[in-house]
Amino acid sequence: MNEETLRAQHPELYAAVFAKGEAKGKIDGAAEGSANERKRVLAHLKLAKSTGAVDVANAAIASGASTLDEDVHADYMSAAVNRSAQSNRQAESVVAGAALDGTNGAGGAAVVAVVAPDLGDQVVAQMSAARGKKVA
Repeated sequence: MNEETLRAQHPELYAAVFAKGEAKGKIDGAAEGSANERKRVLAHLKLAKSTGAVDVANAAIASGASTLDEDVHADYMSAAVNRSAQSNRQAESVVAGAALDGTNGAGGAAVVAVVAPDLGDQVVAQMSAARGKKVA
């Protein structure tokens, strides 16, 4: 017996079996679709966390775009490069600030540099002493 014969000879049975299969297919399809969507959204959230591109992730999730979409991928890469450059500039700024204010850059105690007087300092000191001036 094939499908056409079953439909012709037993239409009620065919309709019942078809409806049961259709319902099962919808349930299985919904479960698979939900699992795929969850995986897609989690991938965007992971990229957002690592690149700092929450705005890119929100737009991609809302539009239904995949993380494999070339434009979305380029946006994440651009954000990652920008975040890295910003981090590097911040680190340089901390070092420069420490050099200017004499701290260790983390709000700690002042850094005191002990520098031995060079030849020029010694000459200035001797000339000042010869003129009767006190050198600090």
